[in-house]
Amino acid sequence: MQIIDGDYTLLSSDASSYMRQISASANDITVNSYLFSYGIAVTFHQAGAGQITFVEGSGVTINTPPNGSLSTRGQGSTVTLICVAVDEYDLIGDVELSVDYAGYDVAMGVASPAPTASEELLRHLFTRSVVFGVDFAGSLAKADTAATASTVLSVKKNGTEIGTITFAIAGTTGTLESDGVAASFAAGDVMTVVAPATPDATLAKIAATFKGSKV
Repeated sequence: MQIIDGDYTLLSSDASSYMRQISASANDITVNSYLFSYGIAVTFHQAGAGQITFVEGSGVTINTPPNGSLSTRGQGSTVTLICVAVDEYDLIGDVELSVDYAGYDVAMGVASPAPTASEELLRHLFTRSVVFGVDFAGSLAKADTAATASTVLSVKKNGTEIGTITFAIAGTTGTLESDGVAASFAAGDVMTVVAPATPDATLAKIAATFKGSKV
């Protein structure tokens, strides 16, 4: 076992080692060209608070799991770097997800026959920062029973409207809008969906899923 504390450049003598990173700060592990032979593996454990990020030297390729990054997920994570060809490595284990794929969806389901006046249909408390795309891109809303008249549900952040879900006359698919801007929530913020003051006579059993991303 080898203890490291901070940025480190791998050496050929590190082949088949167990590296325990104790740094409290984010750190880089650089992997240079012509370092290890086929099949050699080095394991890294993030013992400290500092996230480990692997840096590809000139000509080096490090493959990650689907949607994975070149960084450990957090304190306590263990990953293994395996040489699979000349200057090519597989990074496996507890890696952090890439930001683009770090999804965070918020689901709403109303089993009751129809919402009542100004009924709160969803209340979600966020534990992390999340952003929803312009007009809640990728989000969906449906109802089992169509609306008799055009019906608009209000989407709110901490009690202030930031968007809407509109069901057209005789429609069962809702259109989500956010005034043409992305909607961001921080830890501690509350998202609510509220029925109109004058509810539709027939719109019933509404479900919606807001597609977001962790930031």
